[in-house]
Amino acid sequence: MQLRASSLPLAFRCPGSLRPAEGEVLIDPIEEGGQLGSAVHEALAHLVSTGTLPDVRPIALKYEAAPDEVGRLSYYGNLAWQQLRPAFPDPMVEQEVLKTETAWSLSGHIDVLSFTTELAALLDWKSGYKQPDFYHQLMGYAQLLFRLSGSTQVRCSLVWVREQTLETFTVSRDEAAAWAETLDRQVVGWDGVYHPGDHCTYCRRFTSCPARMAMARAAIEEVGGPPLTDLLDVQDIQAHMPAVATLYRTGKLALVRKV
Repeated sequence: MQLRASSLPLAFRCPGSLRPAEGEVLIDPIEEGGQLGSAVHEALAHLVSTGTLPDVRPIALKYEAAPDEVGRLSYYGNLAWQQLRPAFPDPMVEQEVLKTETAWSLSGHIDVLSFTTELAALLDWKSGYKQPDFYHQLMGYAQLLFRLSGSTQVRCSLVWVREQTLETFTVSRDEAAAWAETLDRQVVGWDGVYHPGDHCTYCRRFTSCPARMAMARAAIEEVGGPPLTDLLDVQDIQAHMPAVATLYRTGKLALVRKV
C-alpha cells in the first residue's frame, strides 16, 4: 500500500478512502484555495532559499490566484519565518521523502527541512483557515525523517499564515514507533468498516463510495421513495424529485446533503 503523508488525516478517519475498486472514478477537484496555496508555497520557498520575498504577481498569474491575496499571505509567512529562521540552520525547501516497509510505503513533500546532529526540524505552511486534523500528517513526516537521519527528535512546526499562528511540537523515536503501530493496525490492517461523515467531501471516492451511496439510498427510501439502483439519466433523477421534496418537508434533506 502506498501512502502519502497528506492523505493520513483522512485515512485515519476512514481507511476505506485509500481503497478504490478497480476502474472506479476518482474525484480530485481543483479548488481556488488549492491554487492560492500553491502560489503562496512557491513564494515562501523562494523566501527561505534566498532570504527575500519575490514579486508575487507572476506567481499569482501562474496559479490563477489573486495577487493581493498571495502578497498578503506571503507577507504573513515572512513574519513567521523571521521568528523561526534561527531554528532552521541551512534550510532545504520542497523536499520529497520516501520510506518503504514490508506492507506499505510512505512518502511526503516537506516544505522546509533542516538537520542538526540530534534534531530534524520541519516546517509546514498552511494557507487555509485553521483546522485541527493535521496531527497524523506531521507524524507521518516525523516517521520519514527518523528513517532518513540519526536524529533523536523531530521538531514539527505548523504555520497558519492566514491567521498568523504558529504551532510546534517535538516527536521522539519511541513516539513515532508507537504511531507507526497504530498506522499498521488502524489503516493498513483496515477492518472493512467505512466511517462516513463531513470528511467525505474531501475524499477522492466521494461520488462512488459504497457506504455513502448506501446511506443516501436509505434516507430516500425511508420517506417513501422508490428503491434506488443506478441513476443513469435525467429521467431517472427527475423520477425521484417527489422523494427529495418529502425529505425537505420532513427536515431530512440536511441528512442527504451531509452523506
